[in-house]
Amino acid sequence: MAKTKWVAIHDNQVRHVWTADCSDKDCENDGSTLNISPTFYEENGTPICAFCGEDYIYSHTEILEIKA
Repeated sequence: MAKTKWVAIHDNQVRHVWTADCSDKDCENDGSTLNISPTFYEENGTPICAFCGEDYIYSHTEILEIKA
């Protein structure tokens, strides 16, 4: 079995991707994505659509790969 190890990553190397899934399909923001920092959710909660007020849906997390 391969060894695994947790590695610290700075917050500025991480972003969370959220997608607008508005119930109002006429909303001009439906299907758009937001990239937010790790601290956004902690400080503000779930991002919401500026047009219809629906919560965005969490999609995935991305990390910035730094090549040596």
